[in-house]
Amino acid sequence: ISLSASPGEIKEKVRQMVTDPARIRKDDPGHPEVCVVYKFHQVYTPEVAEVESDCRGGKIGCVACKRHLAENLDKLLSPFRERRAQWEESGKVEKVLSEGAERAREVTRETMEEVREMMGLA
Repeated sequence: ISLSASPGEIKEKVRQMVTDPARIRKDDPGHPEVCVVYKFHQVYTPEVAEVESDCRGGKIGCVACKRHLAENLDKLLSPFRERRAQWEESGKVEKVLSEGAERAREVTRETMEEVREMMGLA
């Protein structure tokens, strides 16, 4: 999942994640230790103990668990998306690159002048 992923992309990626293969019905007790979604919850969900308890107790199904993770990931990535959009809309990236290229050309010109003088080619 990239930092610039849209809410829809996040939802789709999370939807495709593998969950507990032994869990057939949503009210069956889960085994978070074998679930990829739970591994992500451990990193990105503050209330991970509640997620684990609900999964083990069959209180939350895999679809709802994935939805919860997608929401948390979206909250986390939202500032990155917004900042990236600001940079793209304002043309700041092109401006910074253009200014950097101009400074590099100037340094190169000065260096080449020194080289030519030292070699007696000026």
